[in-house]
Amino acid sequence: MSSLEGQIDIGILSGWIPPSLIAARLAKFQSRYPRIKVRLSTLPQDGLESELISEKLTFAVSADVFAGRAANEFITIEASGDMPLVAVATAAYIAKHGPFERPEKLLLADVVEVGETYPILTRWALSGDIGLQAVLTQTSPSLTVPDHDAALSVIKSGHGWGFVPLSLAKTAIGNGGLKEIAVKPVAPTFKMQLLYRRKRTRSLADSVFLEFWLEEKP
Repeated sequence: MSSLEGQIDIGILSGWIPPSLIAARLAKFQSRYPRIKVRLSTLPQDGLESELISEKLTFAVSADVFAGRAANEFITIEASGDMPLVAVATAAYIAKHGPFERPEKLLLADVVEVGETYPILTRWALSGDIGLQAVLTQTSPSLTVPDHDAALSVIKSGHGWGFVPLSLAKTAIGNGGLKEIAVKPVAPTFKMQLLYRRKRTRSLADSVFLEFWLEEKP
């Protein structure tokens, strides 16, 4: 147990990464460094980046779909494991508009899209055949929402389908509120990543947290 003192402020990408995903790791860090205070907040990607630059945040936990944005500003440590996305809708919506035996039929249905994540739908289409890519160029999302929490609310109300992180959707799938749609090609994935401002003067607390994150890399 270390006597090192300090504080780190961590922002987590809202609507993408539930704080519970890193809670166990943070608890382990605090058991090792009980005098380093850890404060968590959730923000959209723009908020994470601006607060990292202003140094209101020490670190941000984001997703690799945003890689390349302000790349010169940040050091990025990517997680090793893939975070799955799933295509979901209500049973009533699938019964009315399905079955979705061809992926093109999904794109012609009511797509609920997260505004910042156009690459998700594009990556899925580009990994398929020419027909799927052609349909994508001729269609657009029926509804664009700010994050996956909002997407889940819309989808649960029966107004369409969408790709959402399994970590956010699994409770609704488990209790029968949503059903997973088996898609071809397979649903895309993303990776969790830690962001840190390059120009930040690193404190001892910052350094030990970076070392810990690398040691406990998910």
